[in-house]
Amino acid sequence: MNLREEPYHGKKNYETWSVNWWLTNDQEMCRRCRQLAVEASHVVLDSSLVFDGNWTTAEATRNLLAGALRELVGELNPFADQTSLFTDLMDSALGEVDWHEIAIEFLKDGSAALPPSTEL
Repeated sequence: MNLREEPYHGKKNYETWSVNWWLTNDQEMCRRCRQLAVEASHVVLDSSLVFDGNWTTAEATRNLLAGALRELVGELNPFADQTSLFTDLMDSALGEVDWHEIAIEFLKDGSAALPPSTEL
């Protein structure tokens, strides 16, 4: 079995654990991620995807936050504007991250006020 498919310290894989660790253990980064969680929880209140019944409020919040976290980390990637072996390796590793799993943790820690009836 491929080691990349096995859970790592309670996370889906090493890549998810590593990104989550760095996002939660750097004070400024954690603050930024919590702010993204708050923003996501407010934006979905006016989302047509929720009003049209495509997603629940919790699903829309999780999906929006997962995308925002991925974008944040992508913006910090020092290899993003290069073409190299290291760029390919970084892109591959970031492609393995379960962004939804990380988003759920930021939403469950109370940093974003979700309506009480929503479940992640």
